Amino acid sequence: LQTNKLTKEEVIDMTMGLPSIYEMSLENIERKLGFYESIGLRSCIVKYPKNLIQSIELSYARYEYFKSINYKLDENNFRKLFLEIKRFNEFFGVSKESLLNRYSYSEYLDKKQLKK
Repeated sequence: LQTNKLTKEEVIDMTMGLPSIYEMSLENIERKLGFYESIGLRSCIVKYPKNLIQSIELSYARYEYFKSINYKLDENNFRKLFLEIKRFNEFFGVSKESLLNRYSYSEYLDKKQLKK
């Protein structure tokens, strides 16, 4: 698990915060950590590793939604990205299904691959 520039201490902290992290595939963990690092939330994930449970597809869709409404995520309000589905829907008035249809992570990956 010592990948993605995680220190030994960070790996220990993440393991203590989410022991089931070792049930996740290394590829899945690396993909999620890479995504959260790309949006400036790496330290939040290291500090609160239970957020790794949320699918990257949903995190990506919510992040893109936040960008579309000019809502800046940072270390002070990142928890909005990980709200329970019902609470997110109530707070922002948009459903999980709607977000996933509008902001496809697989399409994002396809476009990213084409740019290479």
